[in-house]
Amino acid sequence: LSSIFCALPLLQEVRLSFYKVLEDNDCLLTSDMIIKEEFYKHYLQVVSSAIQTARSAGVGIHTVSLLYFKLLFFWKEPNLGPLSESIRQLLVNIKVLRLRGVDSRVLKLLSHCAFDLHQLDMCQMEAPEKVIKDFFETNKKSIRSIGFHDVDIHGLNSLGSSTPLSASVLCRMLDVPQSTPCRAADCGCLRWFKEGWRLGVGEGCSQLSTGTSC
Repeated sequence: LSSIFCALPLLQEVRLSFYKVLEDNDCLLTSDMIIKEEFYKHYLQVVSSAIQTARSAGVGIHTVSLLYFKLLFFWKEPNLGPLSESIRQLLVNIKVLRLRGVDSRVLKLLSHCAFDLHQLDMCQMEAPEKVIKDFFETNKKSIRSIGFHDVDIHGLNSLGSSTPLSASVLCRMLDVPQSTPCRAADCGCLRWFKEGWRLGVGEGCSQLSTGTSC
């Protein structure tokens, strides 16, 4: 993988798409390639190493996309430390993080780490209000824009139902002025581009040059 990345000098984005793990009667199948809790951690470390090697060779990778990353049912909070560290290593020096269809627990893991992210994009997700707030609080020193499309938030009302994320809802959640700039932005999650939104936050948000796709 390192050789492939190094052979692509214009490579800027790496996408990791996670497919459903083979299961039999709700039990994870074990084999030489799938070793229970370790396989996600292993693959994240492989990609992290390849990105770092490519960077050393001058390849300017600045964006990571995590697609349909869902934690397995038996993973409990105490067992997520090593996985959290693998994700942290993956995102070292990454400026743009795009999440599509990921488990809210993945975003919760990310909320424990301060990255140097300038841009967060979320698409086809459901997440508790507190998780998004915690992520922003941890990364507010660097984050400059948040893109969103087809995102539902839990915990905004007493009925327990989800609320579609909007610019006004996001401003209220992040405790930023309602006048904070928010513009329409095409989302490339489907074959036909759908309209999402991008909220600019922090200093220099209008000078973003990392793209508008969510």
